[in-house]
Amino acid sequence: MDEKISDSNNWYDKGLDLSKLGQFEEAIKCFEKILEINPEDVDVWYHKASALRNLGKYELEINCFENVLELDPDDDAAWYNKGLALRMLNDYKHAIECYERVLKLNSEDEDAWISKGIALYNLEKFEEAMECYEQALEINPESKEAWYRKGMTIGVLRNFEKAIEYHEKALEIDPQYSSAWFGKGMALSFFGKFEKSIDCYNRTLELDPNSKEAWWAKGIAFVSLKNYEDAIICFDNALEIDPEYIEAFNGKKETLTIMDINENY
Repeated sequence: MDEKISDSNNWYDKGLDLSKLGQFEEAIKCFEKILEINPEDVDVWYHKASALRNLGKYELEINCFENVLELDPDDDAAWYNKGLALRMLNDYKHAIECYERVLKLNSEDEDAWISKGIALYNLEKFEEAMECYEQALEINPESKEAWYRKGMTIGVLRNFEKAIEYHEKALEIDPQYSSAWFGKGMALSFFGKFEKSIDCYNRTLELDPNSKEAWWAKGIAFVSLKNYEDAIICFDNALEIDPEYIEAFNGKKETLTIMDINENY
């Protein structure tokens, strides 16, 4: 028995070290060695799940959490993380079921309310999503993500004035919150305030230079201002980050068509 414990400890330490080095496939092999010895080691199931998530193997990650839940059906963290993995697979319906299990166990779980809202948003159930963000804000009025998500959702419902207000609330909490700068820029664009929206996208890009969405949105704002050359630069920057980014590809294509038409008239 002592030898098995020693082997498990060695495999555990090696698995953690490999995970820190980004060698997730090898780390998983270590964690599986431990689970062969003790399939009820919840901590190891979590570490294996984390390594699988880093590899984008969400179905196998879900399997890990299902094993945890067989051992403890009331493990709220396992339900929450299973929901996140399902969300990555765009299985929003079953993700919501997981978040609801979390909230049944702990109705004050701010993250579960926000994650449920995100899943509902992706199902285009915007009013229900808003209710979730409001629940999160009742628990924590300083949740910058809840304010940001609320802003994005009410923007879809075309209340852009409120959207700006909510994004500004998120920025009061954290002036370095790049997502809220982006959201505010989008709302300003719908008001036709393109110069101000570009200022917001610039703030986003100062904080997150690899935001392909901000480069694309900035390009669209430049097109609206008939500044086509700068728009092309923005779309090219987005495509440099993600060559498969269809919105930037289409934005560039349409802008080049406009420029070509203008040259011929």
